[in-house]
This record gives sequence, structure tokens and C-alpha cells, in this order.
Amino acid sequence: MIQKTTWIVLAIFIGLVAAAIVFQQKKTASEVTSTPTPVAEYLFELENNEISALSIENAEGKMIAIMLDKDGKWIFTDPELGVVDTMALDSVLSQISTLRVLAKISPAPADEDIGLDQPAYVIRLDFEDGNQSTIFSGKITPTESGYYVGTDKKEVLVVNKFGIDAIGNLLLNPPIAEKAIQSPNP
Repeated sequence: MIQKTTWIVLAIFIGLVAAAIVFQQKKTASEVTSTPTPVAEYLFELENNEISALSIENAEGKMIAIMLDKDGKWIFTDPELGVVDTMALDSVLSQISTLRVLAKISPAPADEDIGLDQPAYVIRLDFEDGNQSTIFSGKITPTESGYYVGTDKKEVLVVNKFGIDAIGNLLLNPPIAEKAIQSPNP
């Protein structure tokens, strides 16, 4: 015959097995499912659609326009400032191609609330395929990580602050190439 202590040990063992099974089922049911990381969205898709002209105008009316000529060289068209520093311009073009959309705002607030009624910058781009795009830069966001931007497609977005700042700096510091320093003839 089985003693009383054996029955108690057996009951505890069965209880532990049952608790382990219940715990495993709850753990499986409540496991967190992984969500994919969102892919970065850029304002312009420029893989096969390169920029052929760029103009920037600020709220005060100061403007700069640059375009590719027939020989594939960048030239100032308004105002005529001389030779374009292609390295500096390439840096800005890189900023434009990587203008990251931080958020899409829908429904859009009133233009005057986000600075799009009188944009700080109007940026116009012409592409090699003949398409054009215009963006309007409004106020900086409360977190100061981006600017409210209106597009010619009537979208309101928040775009990376540093990209818009780099584009706006073209007005303050146009990419004018320094004249080559000529050495004196011996």
C-alpha cells in the first residue's frame, strides 16, 4: 500500500506539471509579435529622375536660380553670379534627394497656423524628364526636428529640418566657385 507522504509528493508533482503547462500556454498567447521597421520615406524619388534646375525664393523676395546647361555644367541663371561651385551644389542636391518625410499631416491645419500662408522658402525643382515640383517651407515644428512643408500636390508634410536649412543656406551663401589663383610667371 502507498503511504500518505507518497500521495502528497505525487499531488505536488502533478500540481507543478499542471502549473508549468498553464504558464507555457499563457506565455505563448501573450508573446509580442514583431512589427517591421517602417521604411524611410523621402520627399522626392530621384533614382532615375535627376534635378536639372533649382530655384529658391525666400519670403523677402530674394531668389537664386541654378540650372544645368547643354554641356552638363551648373550655371546661375538668376542672378548671374559667376561659376557654380559644383562640390557645394552637389552637397545641397544630396540634401534635396534625401529630404526625409517625418510625418504626413491629415487633416492639414490652417496655412497660417503652420506658416504656409507666407512660406519662408519656395523651392522649385525641374527634373530631366520634364516634370516639375514646388514645395513651400513653413514654420518649424514644436519639437524643432522638422519644418511644415506644403507640396504642389496639396499635401502637408513634416520634413527633416537639416535638409530645408541646407537648401535655404543657398540664398545666404550661394555656391560661387572661387576664381583660380594664378601663380606669377617667373
